[in-house]
Amino acid sequence: MKAAVVVSIALLIFSSLYSAQGVAMSLFSGEDVYVFSAMDGHLTYQGQPAAGAKIIRHVAWKDREGESEETVADENGYFSFPSMKRKLRQFLPAQFVAHQSIFVVYRDERVQIWGTGKLGKEEYAEVGRKPLEFTCELTDDPRRVDVEYGFIFTSCKWK
Repeated sequence: MKAAVVVSIALLIFSSLYSAQGVAMSLFSGEDVYVFSAMDGHLTYQGQPAAGAKIIRHVAWKDREGESEETVADENGYFSFPSMKRKLRQFLPAQFVAHQSIFVVYRDERVQIWGTGKLGKEEYAEVGRKPLEFTCELTDDPRRVDVEYGFIFTSCKWK
């Protein structure tokens, strides 16, 4: 009886290490997930480029602290961030969630221009698999924008 239990557990572990196609997929190597997709943005303040604005992109997905990166808008108010891709290692099935926010510091004010919980692991899952190219007027009030996987709290507009 004990041997049957050991064999059952071994088979369960073995089957969890392989995908349905029979290709090895270790629980320990994990899978690549996009916690924040690449983005290109244009910032304006009262219709004029927000040159020199500091943009802070923050994501928390494995812990409450999360991680941040910063960039500065060019003389025309343009900025970009590359994709933020990480390894996801999980043994038990669970919903992937990456809590995203973007803040802009300009003229001694800190304004949140983006806030969402990203539920899709693939790049550009934030807005229905479309590249993140947007314009943000820093004086606009943020609003809720419904998207495929939920909603984004933002003052930005995209194509």
